[in-house]
Amino acid sequence: MLSKTLEFRKQLETLSREDLIEIIQSQNPEYVKQINRIEWVFKNKLSHLNWQDGSPVVERQMTNKELALLVDEPFEVDNTFLNAGLSAEMQRQIHIAKDPCRWAKHFLRS
Repeated sequence: MLSKTLEFRKQLETLSREDLIEIIQSQNPEYVKQINRIEWVFKNKLSHLNWQDGSPVVERQMTNKELALLVDEPFEVDNTFLNAGLSAEMQRQIHIAKDPCRWAKHFLRS
């Protein structure tokens, strides 16, 4: 399952920033507001700091890799696991449990 997740993330990273933002917007519009806020802070509030190379912090957009981590991986039943005795519901629970953010959204949602 881990290799499937890594492949999913790598494929997401190849998408354009606009496509990633659109996917994130459809899953959780609040995330887009937070992305904009983080990038605004880098642009407007951190100029007194320097990067490791000594240049001042003037702006930083989130990378595609960072944005890809915000996209929820879709759940798909795997027939290999069904044949091994893991029901679709068990697979769904594993899917939820393997990601702490997804777990929190599922179990702690009011």
